[in-house]
Order: sequence, then structure tokens, then C-alpha cells
Amino acid sequence: LFTYPTEANDMEHSNGCVALPFVRTFCKVSLSIRSHAHQDSSLVLKALYMDSIAYKGDFQSLPQPTWTCSEERMRLYFFQGESEILLNAQELDARMLMGQFIHQSFTAVVDIYDKDANLIEANKTLSTKALNIPWQAGRYYDYTLNINSGKLSFATEAVKQR
Repeated sequence: LFTYPTEANDMEHSNGCVALPFVRTFCKVSLSIRSHAHQDSSLVLKALYMDSIAYKGDFQSLPQPTWTCSEERMRLYFFQGESEILLNAQELDARMLMGQFIHQSFTAVVDIYDKDANLIEANKTLSTKALNIPWQAGRYYDYTLNINSGKLSFATEAVKQR
């Protein structure tokens, strides 16, 4: 946690108290996924990840809250396993991460089955467009991904102050 610099208030209005609103140093990223697959097929999610995410760095709160990321980067998994992707959005994961500029895309690995549960295509890799945004300290990033016609895209994207 950190707090922004405060300005002195006069004693008459503050009774000598100084408000210190705390802000989280990390941001929260949550991810949901849904499918609009044809009725004659189904999709099974095997992995959902983002490459080249910084896990180490230094935080400085003044003059602006800033993370300085290390050069070491890793793959960040939001899901690994097997789960059928449904029409209604399913929350996969939520992570607390250090703030950093994100120019990567989300990547999903899926198996595609026909209506009789016969495998049509295994380990199909789909990617979103690159985000190209900063993930900032104290914010909440909520993404819903949609798989439709062999494409992975953003259905919703919300950024909130936490």
C-alpha cells in the first residue's frame, strides 16, 4: 500500500487529522471467457496465457506511483487444464500483478469437437489483438474474452479504480 502526498488542512476544518487514503501498489487483472460456437461443435479450453510478463521490479510512490520492471519476463497462465467453454462467461482467474506496460495479446489453446464429441482439431492456438495499455497500480482490469468462428476477441474490457 502507498498513499499520495497530502496537503495540510487548516485546524478549524480538520481537527488536526490528516486523511491518508491508501492505494494498492499492485493492480488486479481478472479474466473470463465465453464461446459462441455453433450448435454442431464445442470447444474445450486447455490453456489461456499471456507471454512476457514482468514478475520482479521496484516500486516508487513519489512523485508518481511507478513500477520499474526487471528484464526477466515469464509466461503468465490464467488457466491450464481442460474446461468446456460455455455461452455464459466463466471467470477463469484473477491475479495481483505489478504495474507495467502491456503490449502483448492473450493466447488460448483449444480443442474443437463436433456435436458427436469427435475431435475436429487439437491444440488450436488463438490470440487476441495486442492490448498496448499500461496496467497501473491500484486499478482493476476485468476482461471477458469471446471465442467465435475460430477467433479470440475482447467481448468486454473494464478498467476500474480500486
